[in-house]
Amino acid sequence: MDSDGRRLARLPQTYRDYTVGLVRWQEIGQLARLEKVVFPEPMSIMEVSHKVLSARSVFIAVRDSSRVVAYCAFEVFGRYAHIVDNVTHPSYQGQGLGQFVVTAVEPLAQARGAVGFLGEVRRSNTVQLHVVEKIGWQRVTLMPHFFGNGEDAYLVWKSFPMPGPGDP
Repeated sequence: MDSDGRRLARLPQTYRDYTVGLVRWQEIGQLARLEKVVFPEPMSIMEVSHKVLSARSVFIAVRDSSRVVAYCAFEVFGRYAHIVDNVTHPSYQGQGLGQFVVTAVEPLAQARGAVGFLGEVRRSNTVQLHVVEKIGWQRVTLMPHFFGNGEDAYLVWKSFPMPGPGDP
């Protein structure tokens, strides 16, 4: 349950045969291991810990039993939510988990006042680009040499629909 008790009311509790919920501090090690498996420049366990425990961060996990197999994290800065990570274990890719978890966190970001998502995707990560573009994200610009290893990144963006009269 989030600090105000209502933000997770709109978060699905399951997806297919998986459970969904906030990352627990006991799972930080699993997140750090997933980082190492998936990313060429993973966050360290200390960096993951700092982000998970930050008041401005929200980390949502998709679990197969007690194993975290995917997660999405964002931080709110002003009126925008920055996607920190969208990670799916390679053994679980191709099931729509990445698309599901990014879509599932949208109401949480909106509840924190965000009007849209921002993120960076490695130029070489065509799978992730396809995932986010499929759910309405747009490429804004190419940022040369963005990552520590010199790889370029696309800045990507998604604007949230504005609530209508009477919407929460």
